[in-house]
Amino acid sequence: MSDSEHRSLWRILADFVTKDRVRKIIALIFAIGFYAIISGTTGNEQTFSKVPVELELPEQLVNMDSTPPMFSKVIVRGSNTVLKHMVPSDLKVKVQIKQENYKSGTPYTIKIAANDIKSPFGTSVIAVEPQMFDLTLEARSSKKVPVEPAFFGMEAMNKDYKVSKVSFSPAEVTVSGNESLLMDIKNVATEAIPLGANATESFEYTVGLSPRSGVSLSPAIVSCFVEIVKENETKTIEAVPLSLLLSPGLEEQFKVELLSASSVAVSLYGPRGKLALFQEKTLRAFADLTALTAAGTYTVDVYCLNPADAELKINILQPKQVQLKLTSK
Repeated sequence: MSDSEHRSLWRILADFVTKDRVRKIIALIFAIGFYAIISGTTGNEQTFSKVPVELELPEQLVNMDSTPPMFSKVIVRGSNTVLKHMVPSDLKVKVQIKQENYKSGTPYTIKIAANDIKSPFGTSVIAVEPQMFDLTLEARSSKKVPVEPAFFGMEAMNKDYKVSKVSFSPAEVTVSGNESLLMDIKNVATEAIPLGANATESFEYTVGLSPRSGVSLSPAIVSCFVEIVKENETKTIEAVPLSLLLSPGLEEQFKVELLSASSVAVSLYGPRGKLALFQEKTLRAFADLTALTAAGTYTVDVYCLNPADAELKINILQPKQVQLKLTSK
């Protein structure tokens, strides 16, 4: 080869390298990628166990299976260089659950296809086991239920007071979840509303709700008004001695004979705490004979003095009347 031909060959090689570099770089990248794909499909195989299967559920459905997530065994082909650095988390198995394929009371069968699995660049998925799973799905539903109060410290309240009424705003909340759970839910309880010895007046309180597992609430916090009133009750005191109220000189003219029982039963009404401390011996019951002026048999009313504490009232006397007889001396 002559010198001129030699110089011409070098000029051609130089022009090939230096001219249109961008296009040549792009071609080189495609060549490398194509080589990686080819080497991936013709390389070694490796099995990855415990690859999690991710489910994409529509909002209207709930997965009732007790042991999610599901796992599959995936067989991948690729070069040794890529495979030796791979771990199961590099594989992504994602299956979309379709609402239109769901039938209530029937297992939902999913089938994992190759395009459901994403593997690293330069590898390909050969097989997956198992390919099919049965799911237990339920439709998600919602309903409104009333709010019920729960208290803490009620046993420490002053015995003269009690919780008369509790009102909530809102009075009902929306519970959402799968249909089988909602079936048994009749109300939703609050978290503990605090009471105690100082709970002697009505009060307002903001309290959270205690949802059942697997159920969501809206709203999850409510306002309540706790109405506290004095707690009254009735206490019956048996065998209160009966006294006779006589006019001056009556006993000098007549013999007074009580024909009925010499004691009566008295019922008191008032705060429970004060009734518990009331001294029964302070009660006074009497029959008024001051209007009687002649011998004979009479029926007169029985009276009882009200206790000194104005909050305690005489409710019932038994008997309310007694019989007695006046005989001239």
